[in-house]
Amino acid sequence: MTNGMLTTGTGASAQAGLRTKRRLASLLVTSALLAVTTSLAAQPALAQPAPANAANQAVAFSIPAQPLSAAVNAFIGVTGWQISYSSALARGKNSAAVVGTMTPAQALQRLVAGTGRRTAPRSSTSST
Repeated sequence: MTNGMLTTGTGASAQAGLRTKRRLASLLVTSALLAVTTSLAAQPALAQPAPANAANQAVAFSIPAQPLSAAVNAFIGVTGWQISYSSALARGKNSAAVVGTMTPAQALQRLVAGTGRRTAPRSSTSST
């Protein structure tokens, strides 16, 4: 008798076996979630690089006037360009709206127009 309860060897073994199965099931679920999360996080690395002439190809833009950092993120989403800038430089600045079909470089120039900021292209798909 333990704590006022009668236990048998079979019951204790069954409970231990059940705990082990629960732990294994939990481990399996955790491993599966980790595998899915890891594969989703790795997806951007599978993207193919943009062709060298992508900077000269017209793209349809529909980016409303908004805080500059949000507008730059929208631009990145449309073009896939890599943009590096200090968030302090964008703070308190609002972008111009960019609507229409144009090259990414033209769109970026319009985006920062009136902010007192300028862009400096590093390559055909990146800018600062």
